[in-house]
Amino acid sequence: MTQFSLIFLLPAFLGVISSCKESHEPYESYRTLYVDVNQNDTVEYYTTITNYSLDLIDLEQQARHYRISEIYFDPKEVVTLYHRYAPELGFVGKDSILLKNESHGVDSPEILGVLRVKVIFDVK
Repeated sequence: MTQFSLIFLLPAFLGVISSCKESHEPYESYRTLYVDVNQNDTVEYYTTITNYSLDLIDLEQQARHYRISEIYFDPKEVVTLYHRYAPELGFVGKDSILLKNESHGVDSPEILGVLRVKVIFDVK
């Protein structure tokens, strides 16, 4: 190989190596929960999400037919996320929310993973 062709191939090779060192795409996972609720009741349930901060959790899609819909940590179990839901008075049918939970590395702003939990309410 001539010195001329090496000069052109070397930058291309270094570009491939440096792109391999770039950050990776966060993994994504999905869960679906089904919750039965009576028409004029309030339900509270564990969302299957554990995290240390509400800043990393997003209610991406709010329910459409609710009186109460809020996420909160149990004071005794600081990392366990719960959701409280009460349908609109008189509403019967399906409703849903979508929660998003981001996982970060220790002392790192890089997102390592995203968990989305869809909760479907069957209001009777």
